[in-house]
Amino acid sequence: MNPLWTLLFAGLGERLIPHGDEIQTEPPIEPNATDAIVEARKALRTVQDFERHVGENVDKLALICRAMWELLRERTNLNEEDLLKKVREIDLLDGALDGKVKNPPKKCSKCSRTMSKRHARCIYCGTEALLDTAFDSI
Repeated sequence: MNPLWTLLFAGLGERLIPHGDEIQTEPPIEPNATDAIVEARKALRTVQDFERHVGENVDKLALICRAMWELLRERTNLNEEDLLKKVREIDLLDGALDGKVKNPPKKCSKCSRTMSKRHARCIYCGTEALLDTAFDSI
C-alpha cells in the first residue's frame, strides 16, 4: 500500500507499523476484543474501588475499637493484660489460635438443617434466622 494512502486511511481502524522506509498496517483489533478490554478495565476499577472501601472500613473499625477500649480502661479496672487474655480466649473458640473468628454454621431452629449466612431465612423451611449476638449479622 502506498505510504500516503496508509497515512490518510490510518484512522479507519488500522494500526501503523514502521518497517524500514515503508509503513505497513496491522489489521484492526477485533471489536469483541476491544469490548473485552473495556469490560476488564471496568472490572478492575470496581475491584480497586471495593478494595479502597474495605480498607477505609477497616480503619474506621480499628479507630472505634480503640476508642471503646480506652473508655473501658478509663472507667473500669481492666488493663492490657485482661484485653489480650480475652482476645486469646475468643480466638480459641473455633479451636485455632489464628487471629480470626470463625463462627460455625448455625442450624435452623425448626428443620435443623444448616443455615446459610447469606440468607435471613432458612432456604429449606423459611424460618427466620435468629441472632444469638450482635456479631452474628456480620
